[in-house]
Amino acid sequence: MNKKLIGIATSFAMVSALLLGSSAHSASAAPKVCGGTYEYVTMLSSIDYFTDAKNGLKAAEKDFGVKTKFSGPTENDINGLLQSIDQAIARKPAGLILLGWGTALIPSIKKAQAAGIPVALVNTDFPESGRAAFVGANNTAWGFTMGLTIKAAVGATSNIMVVRDPGLSNVAERFAGLKSAISTVPGLKIVADVNDGSDTAKATQAVTAALLAHPEVNTVVALTGVGGPAAVTAIREAGLTGKVKVFAVNRDAAIIKGVADGSITAAFAEHPQVEAYQSISMLQQQKCGSLNISNNDKIAKISSLPNGVDAGVTAITKANASQFIRKG
Repeated sequence: MNKKLIGIATSFAMVSALLLGSSAHSASAAPKVCGGTYEYVTMLSSIDYFTDAKNGLKAAEKDFGVKTKFSGPTENDINGLLQSIDQAIARKPAGLILLGWGTALIPSIKKAQAAGIPVALVNTDFPESGRAAFVGANNTAWGFTMGLTIKAAVGATSNIMVVRDPGLSNVAERFAGLKSAISTVPGLKIVADVNDGSDTAKATQAVTAALLAHPEVNTVVALTGVGGPAAVTAIREAGLTGKVKVFAVNRDAAIIKGVADGSITAAFAEHPQVEAYQSISMLQQQKCGSLNISNNDKIAKISSLPNGVDAGVTAITKANASQFIRKG
């Protein structure tokens, strides 16, 4: 293992403390059981990423005595997602959990809230939506930490290709953090910015084309889950394995395999299971908890819930990759 990568997890903790500071809140203790059905609605619902979210829902069912439902379109289909949210609202669940794919969700969030259905956002926050709670990683800090990791791994000089979906606001935040981290080192240059469209096949084709157009690239930074495995495939097919370092996000099986075999230098994974679990915990607190800030929070129109909960990000390297292989 490259000694320069030792301490990545420590670096992330330090950066998170610096950038998140007191704005991140610890999740409160589990509230008393008050039941209900909570629905997690998302697009791209069949991808490996959501395995962890589903595990969080299962844990919440066990700990809080609730029921959960997971639904949404399997494609990158924002209109289909909005339709799925409308369908969920019609079922009148105790609460909704929505991944913040973009501001197009804001009217649906407001519609649910107006119907008396509290909404917890995960991954990306839109406070202006009036959502009841937010649980997720600080995406800017996430990207910043990836930039620090690159500096530690490749030194002061590298020609970088970024693979991302510019249409996703969470990815835009990661990109901003990445650029901020490497901007202090003139020798670290982003020479190619590739749109993967959140699609594995498209990502592989785009990375392949970019490698041909930019033979100077020696580092690929993937800011979406599909980008890392796509980059590994494109690099292998171009005969560049071992010559181009790959940094990825998420903990999908293909990514963990890549970290374990060295084709991915490091991956940074958020915690979807924590996001799902803590969302239900907070929505349960709002529904039947005894904590109040005022004499009557409903009349005062205030909430005792934290403004946001940092679910964290974990650095995965060859040293700890085996601990992220899912069992069963």
